[in-house]
Amino acid sequence: MNDISKHLKKLALGGLLLAVPSSALASPLISVGDNGAIFFNSSATIQWDDNIFLDAQDEEEDFVFILSPGLEFSAIDTRDVSLRVLYREDFYLYADNSQLDYNASRVNGDLRYNSEVLELEAGASLLQSRQNTQDANIPGGQVRRTVIAGNINGEYAFSDIFSVGAGFSVRDTDYKNQSLRDRTVYTVPVDVFYAVTPLTSLSLGYRYRHSDIQGGGTGDTDDHFFNIGVRGEFTPALSGRIFAGYQYRDFDNISSIDGFSFGTDLDYVFTPLVSGTLRLERDYRINSGGGTVEATGGNLRLNYMVDPKVTLNGGISYYYHDYRRGSDSGRRDDYLVLNLGGVYNLNEYSSISANYRLRDNDSNRAASEFTNNTISVSASVRY
Repeated sequence: MNDISKHLKKLALGGLLLAVPSSALASPLISVGDNGAIFFNSSATIQWDDNIFLDAQDEEEDFVFILSPGLEFSAIDTRDVSLRVLYREDFYLYADNSQLDYNASRVNGDLRYNSEVLELEAGASLLQSRQNTQDANIPGGQVRRTVIAGNINGEYAFSDIFSVGAGFSVRDTDYKNQSLRDRTVYTVPVDVFYAVTPLTSLSLGYRYRHSDIQGGGTGDTDDHFFNIGVRGEFTPALSGRIFAGYQYRDFDNISSIDGFSFGTDLDYVFTPLVSGTLRLERDYRINSGGGTVEATGGNLRLNYMVDPKVTLNGGISYYYHDYRRGSDSGRRDDYLVLNLGGVYNLNEYSSISANYRLRDNDSNRAASEFTNNTISVSASVRY
């Protein structure tokens, strides 16, 4: 097994150095009919990680080689229909801690349909992982999970000024660690939009969410979120949506909680070469122990297109996590993430990227604190 691991690590390094120049092909791997194609969509990454277990007391660094071979199917129909399905198998190979080597599957698919009166989109995904996070963290070990999700959302325009949107989503999280609680979350949003100008609309919305928690925690929960908002193009440079309202969470066997919740999703174009996005929210979440966390925060991201081949990007994310119910009740975390990176496109089919990421979790519980720095270099190909 160790010999195989060593060979794979050499392959990862070789793939990073050689994948880009060998990828400049002018057509997809396989054409399917007039509008469909199958692409080879893969990447190779070398990453230095100074705290692979996100442990505050015993930090351990390592180099991680990540090989991600994959296939993508894409189709565009002349009737404004598009379909994309991507499958990748990620191989994580540790230079020093080879006992942590693993592989995990990723599958993503999305379908979009647009007509004069109906907009419809659907998606499905499967993600396997074996890594610790701010919420799910096992000292000296790794959290194993499989997340399966699906959603469908649509909006129908009854007239130029009146439309209704509705959707359904499900997200199932299955932990392989017995101390953590599996959960399935179902969400049904309904929104009514009324245009007050040709470019902006007011909204009145309701979102129902049911969380089915397995094996303990606070029991199942039901959320009711009543909100009002506005969306559209507010200026030639600023567009997006803002909404806020009252949210109520009802538990099976303990007292309920309620409060003010909101969401903001804005895009701003500073210049033709510089753009930014701002996401803000306050919402209730289910943590890995089956309890309830009130998360307040968001992220800001900037992109600068230096030229057609080079793009620089950076972002900062901050969340305050207030553990309101469950075994971790009373825990408070300030979670900060900083990203700096860039992408160099060699041609239409290949690119090289570099990224630095800082993660810092400041908590009133010492065992939950950590600081983590990673530096990674990747080569990606799609043909």
